[in-house]
Amino acid sequence: MKRGPLALVVVCLVCTGFWLLPSSPNAQSNFPSFDNLKTRNVGLFLTRYKFTSGVDGKGKITTCRGNDIAKGTVSGSGFIVKEDGTIVTNFHVVEQTTEGYAQFDDKTKIDIARIKQWQQYYPADLAVLTVSANKTFDTVKLGDSGTAQPLDKVMSAGFPLGTNLNVTEGAISRVERDDDNRIVQLQHTAAITHGNSGGALYRGQEVIGVNVSTWEATQFHQAVPVNAVKLLLDSTKDKNLTLQQVFGIETIIDKARQIQAWDGTVPSATGEDAPGTLDIPFGLSPLGTYLFVVQPAQGKNLPFFIWTGDANKPYTLGCNNRLNSRDKDNDVLFVEPPDVENLPVRITLVNATNTPTNFGLTAYLIVW
Repeated sequence: MKRGPLALVVVCLVCTGFWLLPSSPNAQSNFPSFDNLKTRNVGLFLTRYKFTSGVDGKGKITTCRGNDIAKGTVSGSGFIVKEDGTIVTNFHVVEQTTEGYAQFDDKTKIDIARIKQWQQYYPADLAVLTVSANKTFDTVKLGDSGTAQPLDKVMSAGFPLGTNLNVTEGAISRVERDDDNRIVQLQHTAAITHGNSGGALYRGQEVIGVNVSTWEATQFHQAVPVNAVKLLLDSTKDKNLTLQQVFGIETIIDKARQIQAWDGTVPSATGEDAPGTLDIPFGLSPLGTYLFVVQPAQGKNLPFFIWTGDANKPYTLGCNNRLNSRDKDNDVLFVEPPDVENLPVRITLVNATNTPTNFGLTAYLIVW
């Protein structure tokens, strides 16, 4: 059957109508070009120290000096938000770092100069860094995370595992809000892994989030909404300090906040191989470094341990035995807990003398 001219016009108009219909916001995926991303996104490579707490990484006692440290390199991601090279990343990327640099996809490097602002941990986990460079940089466009919806198409940009720039696509799967209906986290499916922390989450041409974490056993990933970044950038109270001033070991005592204290007596030893012991239960959160200080009676020595697990097979998190220390005034133990919420541990004080020993024990949380 032949179609008349009018029928053909109707068909063409219908097709044109479908073509011209505006696309749903959830369907947009007009992301920046890769060349655009390469000049606005960076990898971060930083020198970090970690308290080894007198044990190795497997819970085996080594030096038993509670203030031992080890240095290493960590990597993360970030993106440029101002023409002077100001970079946004996660706080946990720069925590306990003392120096570092940002690197573009073409391997160009710029030194990190200062940290202007930061907010620790959930729901923010953000840091704003400045660089040492006398040039103008390209910047990302910051969007409005308050308009984010499930099914919005998104793209993650970052430097996973310290490699070159990588991008992945996905969609927002959930928008988490607080009691005041403000968005505090974006959950999405644009895959990220270690080293992606601090990288940009794009919706179209704009950044709407800062990637922060991933659920290893799932395909879901989390980002801090970019509106939280805007609040930091608009702040008139920049801290503007070097990494060494914020995280240097020599400044850490000034940041210790007392959270608990105990007084007591450790019983005497009952034999050469049977020292007196006293156990104190405690709960460690992964959000922070803990400092424990023991003050035994004058002239006494009380080695102490922090451990978890079964008493027949304990896992030691930290150990301090002043007798084995080069610093005879060392009664401190720093502990960086594993990523387990409210990990139950025991603080065990040991008395090898034949008389009971009084003590004071104080627990501090290091607040950056």
